Amino acid sequence: MHRKARQASKLAAVALVGYTNAGKSTLLNILANASVFAEDQLFATLDPTTRKINLPNGLDVLVTDTVGFVQKLPHHLVAAFRATLEEVIQADLLIHVIDASHPQQEEQSNAVFKVLSELKAADKPILTAYNKIDKADSKVIERLLRAEDSVAISARTGQGIEQLNRLIEEKVKPVVVDMEFLIPYNDSGILSQLYEQATVQSVEYCEDGIHVRAELPSEKQTRFNSFVIGDV
Repeated sequence: MHRKARQASKLAAVALVGYTNAGKSTLLNILANASVFAEDQLFATLDPTTRKINLPNGLDVLVTDTVGFVQKLPHHLVAAFRATLEEVIQADLLIHVIDASHPQQEEQSNAVFKVLSELKAADKPILTAYNKIDKADSKVIERLLRAEDSVAISARTGQGIEQLNRLIEEKVKPVVVDMEFLIPYNDSGILSQLYEQATVQSVEYCEDGIHVRAELPSEKQTRFNSFVIGDV
């Protein structure tokens, strides 16, 4: 499920970025309650994996685990590496996952931002998730968390995940979709639901039913899918 799927679903997209072995795949596992291949090796994740995540506020977003960044990328891997980062360019929000226990975390972070700059993605909204805090020094974590939009987590134990979800909710706005509906007269209660959950722009009572044009958040679209006749 990559860019075409995202466009079809009209959900906001979040991309996990970070140095290799920072714990992105493990984080996606716990966010999605799914099983994504996670292994402590270079390029364990080369093909982007995307999962639909339901946030505590009810908003659905697509979260993609991208290939781990490295310094001095081997030449024969450059093209494959770049191809996997299309999701980063298209994302509405980036989550920079950093191994807080690694002695060279600053150099690794700089390497990630260098690649983001090359992709012209460094100015995207970004959250910093300092991972592996169960292995990191508490004083180091305290210093790191002085940065804006940052959170300390352990993808392995689940610590800090609730706070990360709240930060994602603050950064990601619901995608509003402009749609047309055809509601049979014997299902007229659906119109009342649209008035409650959407911004109704026009209503026409026609021979074949009630034609409605309305804007509604994408996460509320599912319950009205059987009445959709097109995007505007």
